[in-house]
Amino acid sequence: MIIIKYISDENTISAKLSAAVDSGCFQTMRRLGELGKAIKVFSVTFLRFGEDLVPGPHFKVCFRDSLGTRHFYVRDYRYIGSGNPNPTAREIADALCEKDALPWAITKHLKKCEAEKAINKEIIKATEKGLMD
Repeated sequence: MIIIKYISDENTISAKLSAAVDSGCFQTMRRLGELGKAIKVFSVTFLRFGEDLVPGPHFKVCFRDSLGTRHFYVRDYRYIGSGNPNPTAREIADALCEKDALPWAITKHLKKCEAEKAINKEIIKATEKGLMD
């Protein structure tokens, strides 16, 4: 199950932009496949930068590693597509699925967890062996 949480004081968020954000998040999950299963929440805050008249989406994606630890990946509209505050669903998914974006962040933490699990197994083996000798 995926949760898309919106945070905004603005009443100016268009239905079109809201639909693009929803669709972009779901496309991201689909494209990531197995990695997407780690994602728990897309938190979307609408922010204004510079002279933008319309607030654009700022994504904070919460995911859990195999040890259950929460991690976050953040990206805002300035780095999505053309950088305008009204990105399309495809631009959102393209940006979040770039190899140095969510796939990199999730994979990095999963690999770190696997290494920690392996170390913990070795510590347990060594401890058990020491106790048995």
